[in-house]
Amino acid sequence: GIAGNTSGTAQNDDPAIDGGSSGGFHILANSTTTYKGGAYTAVGATSGGVAVVAWYDASARRLMYSYNTTPGTPVVGGVWQTNAKVIDSSYAGWYVDMAVDAANGIHIAYYNSAKGDLKYAYLPTYDCDAADITVVTVDSYLSVGTQITMATRAETIDSVVRQVPYITYFYPSFTQTSNSVRVAWRSDWTSLKNGAVNDKYTGAWETMTIPTTNVPVDAIVCSGLPTSGAYANRVVLGYMTDARYERAVLK
Repeated sequence: GIAGNTSGTAQNDDPAIDGGSSGGFHILANSTTTYKGGAYTAVGATSGGVAVVAWYDASARRLMYSYNTTPGTPVVGGVWQTNAKVIDSSYAGWYVDMAVDAANGIHIAYYNSAKGDLKYAYLPTYDCDAADITVVTVDSYLSVGTQITMATRAETIDSVVRQVPYITYFYPSFTQTSNSVRVAWRSDWTSLKNGAVNDKYTGAWETMTIPTTNVPVDAIVCSGLPTSGAYANRVVLGYMTDARYERAVLK
């Protein structure tokens, strides 16, 4: 899928094949649609084959979300625009990433450039009403939460299977230091709450700085959540430093 300002020379009569490098792609948003495109996008799919996308509307500086139940049919705008919802309208959506969990819940992590915060949105279903979308602040001290990777894993907590969101990210206020890579995960299951309020941690999310003697560079922080093998039920991070590409394992 494509969510951006797209232009090019038409290759055939199908407008959805205009300006792309491969056939059958979709144009979710461009300069003529109601909800515009931007540089940051994230995609996913439900177990039933519904395509879901979150993207940054650069024109309005907001985070958008939409879905398509027939992703095999290329479109320009169309249902992507009809189904679009504004997730966060306050200078939000940079570095967005998305994960669809095993129960088809949708998890979106992104950077809010107005306050320099790491934000998180949860949609219980792909087509839920806007009122059912929950948005919280995960981390907020100084400028934090760029270069995001969003992932989830089913874990049994207090005898209940929970779809636990894990977010790995960069701490730009600590750039050029060994304390600039972080991971956060939800720890309070009474309700979805802010992990930080007025730059103070609430305990609703666990937030950890990855210790490294080398200096991580300002680039994507990758993550994996193995369920088997040597690193089963651990969190594995990958990130580039000034010395080499490194791996960290949260035990």
